[in-house]
Amino acid sequence: MKIVLLKAISWFADILIFMLLIRTFLSFLMVSGNKSIARIYESLALLTEPFVSPCRTLLQKLNLGSGMIDWSILLAFILIRFIARVLIQLVTIIL
Repeated sequence: MKIVLLKAISWFADILIFMLLIRTFLSFLMVSGNKSIARIYESLALLTEPFVSPCRTLLQKLNLGSGMIDWSILLAFILIRFIARVLIQLVTIIL
């Protein structure tokens, strides 16, 4: 049970980070106007926006969200990895 839960937390975090990486990469290709890339990007944006949006709001409140680079995705990477490690430690201690 413990191992399954630890693997699930780790896989979930890895999948989220992978989707964020692909979303970031595709955002650079959006300029080409390719409709299939746009559809994939929009799908990934729908799946990852619940994790990115709070980071963007936080950065805007701290006056760090302006400029050409969207730092909210980087903050989401860091927070997802941090939260996954905390959850793994908690599960290890509790179970």
